[in-house]
This record gives sequence, C-alpha cells and structure tokens, in this order.
Amino acid sequence: MNTTIVVIVAAIILYKLFPRTVKAVLHTAWYLLTKRNSGKGRDKNTQTVSDINKEKGDAFEKFVIMQFDPIYFQIREWRSDKIVNGIYALSNHSPDIEINFHLKDFSRHFAIECKYRQRLYKNQVELAKEHQLANYKKFMAERNIPVYIALGMGGKPERPMKLFLIPLQDIDSPAMDYKDLLQYERPAQKQFFYNRNMDNLE
Repeated sequence: MNTTIVVIVAAIILYKLFPRTVKAVLHTAWYLLTKRNSGKGRDKNTQTVSDINKEKGDAFEKFVIMQFDPIYFQIREWRSDKIVNGIYALSNHSPDIEINFHLKDFSRHFAIECKYRQRLYKNQVELAKEHQLANYKKFMAERNIPVYIALGMGGKPERPMKLFLIPLQDIDSPAMDYKDLLQYERPAQKQFFYNRNMDNLE
C-alpha cells in the first residue's frame, strides 16, 4: 500500500478515536507555524534605514580593505562605529581605517574614511556631514597624518561601479560637484599603492 494512503488512513482512524486530541495538536501546530512566519516578516520589515545604511557602509569598507596588498600595507585601526541609544565611542569621530605603508626604508601612516553613494543628487555628491568633515580635519591636524576619502558610487557597496580617492585637504565643503570629483577617479578594481615620489596614496 502506498505510504501516503497509509498516513491518511491512520490520521482518519486517530481522528475518529481521539477527535479532541487531534484538533488540539493541529491547532497548536498551526499557531506555532503562523507565529514563526509572522516573526520572520517583522524582523525583515522592522529593519531601519540606519540599519540598511550601516550594512552598505560595512560592505564598502570591506571592499576598500581588500584593495590594499598586505605585503605593503598593515591595518592599524578599523573602527566599527557602533552606537546604542545614542551612546558611542569617541573614536567614531575619527576616520574608519588607519593604515601603515612600508617598503624597504620608506614608511607612511595615513587614514581613510569610506563613503558609499548609490547615485548623484542634483549633480553633486555629499562626501560627509558638516560636523563629520570638521571631525576628520581635526583628526588630521592633531595626528599630523594625511586623510583620504574613499568614495564608492553606483553598482553595489561590495563592488562599486566607480571609485574616487580624495585627499581631505582638497575638500572645503560637505558636497562636491561631479565635474570636480572626476579628477579623483581611479580604476575601481585596481589595488591601492603609495607613490613614494609624489608622497601620496594612489
């Protein structure tokens, strides 16, 4: 006899013998199933814009990290920017990543702030909020090291269509026109390297 038929016949016999018990079991199973499914929906739907932006930012930071050859570059700091109920570490004011470059007798210490944008807005890109820009410039002055903004645009955070590397010293306002941004564009999938002759990151 087919297994399915055996199960159906057994279920019918059990229902006739113990109708209340079978109903209770089915009711409990249905309740647990619907509760689990509704819980999944809530978790997904209650994800805030801040959560989504954090995920994108983290993905882009990982992309930037992967563009540094560990033979020449060592990660000194990689800040997480964690925050709970408005409480956060003061290090959140600093750029995302601090890196050491070392080649023979030459070494440099610098920092990078990672920013990902999906698209332009009114033909401009917001590089940072005004208070963030002030914090980065304060960090650069106090630590006496160069700071760069690594800007990914388009595509996905883990694989942006375009990549720009902008020295913080060249930034005077939170937003930059796209035509001015183009001079800082570099191949998105090419690894970074430090130009000893020009003394800057490329």
